[in-house]
Amino acid sequence: MDKPIKRVGSFKKLPPVPPPAKPTISQLPDSPGSMPPGTVLTEMERDGLMKLGVVADPSTLPANIAQRISEAVPEALPQVPRQNMKLPEPVDISQLSEEQRKKVTEVLNAAKNPAAALDSANFKETINDTFVVDDLPEPQAVEAAKAAPAVPVEEPAPPVDENKSESGITKQEPKACPHCGWDLAKEDLVEINEEDKVNFVQCLLGDVRFKKKYSIFGGRMIVTFRSLTTKESDLAYKQLVVDAQKDVQSKIIGDTSFYWRTLMSYRCVMAVERIETEKDIIEVPTIDEIDVPEDSYKIPDTKLFPLFDDLVSQIMPNEVMRNTISHLYTEFQSLCDKLQTMAESRDFWKAIG
Repeated sequence: MDKPIKRVGSFKKLPPVPPPAKPTISQLPDSPGSMPPGTVLTEMERDGLMKLGVVADPSTLPANIAQRISEAVPEALPQVPRQNMKLPEPVDISQLSEEQRKKVTEVLNAAKNPAAALDSANFKETINDTFVVDDLPEPQAVEAAKAAPAVPVEEPAPPVDENKSESGITKQEPKACPHCGWDLAKEDLVEINEEDKVNFVQCLLGDVRFKKKYSIFGGRMIVTFRSLTTKESDLAYKQLVVDAQKDVQSKIIGDTSFYWRTLMSYRCVMAVERIETEKDIIEVPTIDEIDVPEDSYKIPDTKLFPLFDDLVSQIMPNEVMRNTISHLYTEFQSLCDKLQTMAESRDFWKAIG
């Protein structure tokens, strides 16, 4: 049984449906009318109205029932007069009795010397039953420790610089491959095989797009990427510049990594050609073949502006799918970059001869 094929086509949308008209009810200020039909009272509201002798049918209640009740019910909470705390009057110490002066003197001395306050009968009875351990070092042990020779501390060996030879000359690793010019600082995500070389040269000489299939999830999904044309590549860069200008005007500016991810997302949606699963097949035409409304964007925006969100929702409907396809496109782009850099190598051309 053949799988159904879904082809991403036109994104022209139907005109929006006008909102339903709101009902208008003219009410006089002196005649508030009744509550609107369909009003539902809670159990607390219904019980309260029944206690006041009001019927339970909301349609017979006036619309300003809350205001009438608040005017009819007096204040339930009594107003508690505010009482200010009075501080005691200061007393001259010379006017105190001899016993009172003695107590005040004891309190002041205890505040100045807390150790003296512990010298009481209760404290003595408690401490007599306590076993005190003297863990201080003996004087002889302290003198012996001072007379002992100091143990030399071994300093750690300096780290070995692998970039230096035995003669002390620093080794300089080449930044690019001397044969093909590939930047050695880049992380090599892919390995080029003979089939990739043959397909790349055939597409280059035949003026067609270079394509490659990636099988993931145990072969349950196959994603086909195509290389971008010059027009599509310029389209992604131009839209990114327009987005950055809008961010400057709105004072919401992202960092370099944000704009880099946005650029790769623009290129990715244009590079996906086909997604095949066990369920169906999705074919994505080129951006020139997709129709959009004429008023969907205005210059300086590009055609990519109204298409991007719809393409993402149809090609990558969830975050896991989007991250997976974006990672595969990074490998595909790295493969194209390496093939372009190695194309001038003599070994590269001999391998396809």
